[in-house]
Amino acid sequence: MHHIRNYVALLILLVMAHSVTNSQALPFSSVVMTNTNGRGAQTYLLQGSFPTNEIKKKWNEGYSISAVAQGNGFWAAVMSSNTGFSAQQYIIDDTFPIRKVEELWDKSFRITSMTYGNSKWTVVISQGGEIVSQAISISDSFPTAYIDKY
Repeated sequence: MHHIRNYVALLILLVMAHSVTNSQALPFSSVVMTNTNGRGAQTYLLQGSFPTNEIKKKWNEGYSISAVAQGNGFWAAVMSSNTGFSAQQYIIDDTFPIRKVEELWDKSFRITSMTYGNSKWTVVISQGGEIVSQAISISDSFPTAYIDKY
């Protein structure tokens, strides 16, 4: 059995849910909800394309992205208030954006959510919050030895 010693739990990880916009049930859904002290109100965005405008609107209202997911033609983003993040951005790319992530690490940003689907990586990277350091392993197989190292 392998254990991860240091981790950060997300308040809500919304993989897929029911589509409110067209009342159509998705082929599968999974919602994990965790009650954690310190975070404030939450909301989720669910639509057929990445919710760029809605995210910007919620950023202006004091929310931050706490989770993103995509699948079955839908995008989901969970947004939370009182995250402790002072800045946030997302990167969407055909390949994992390691150079951009490393550049932002140098400015004290940390990956706070990511997803892969439709041949695109989506990485949410935030400044502030509780994450002090991170490491990335990019591999074609599950990186057991890399995880055990940490």
